[in-house]
Amino acid sequence: MIFKLHHIGIEVENLSVAVKYYVEELGFHEKLSLEFFREKIVFLTNGDIFLELLETSSTEEGQPFHLALETKNMDAAIEFYKGVGVSLCEGPHLLDNGWITGFFADKNGWYFEVIETSGRHS
Repeated sequence: MIFKLHHIGIEVENLSVAVKYYVEELGFHEKLSLEFFREKIVFLTNGDIFLELLETSSTEEGQPFHLALETKNMDAAIEFYKGVGVSLCEGPHLLDNGWITGFFADKNGWYFEVIETSGRHS
């Protein structure tokens, strides 16, 4: 199964301050804003770089960043990871924009996201 990097997610304590910094200082452009389970999320782009900023009350707990891999078929991705002993720990969830997202825990306990952007469910 072939995956490609979709985005890197970064947890921030103040979303508006972080967005302003990435846009004004680093040259990113706001691509998409959404709310998911009461989390405010903004996606930014700069060339081929795609970042996800997530507002959280504390960046000191848990994992402050994650990698998101893109797949053409979430069901096949779930089966692939299941076959190598990596479990789905959250999702899959259908987002308002038609994307499907699921979170997995690797064998070291780190979380990563798999996202299907085909829009087959929109």
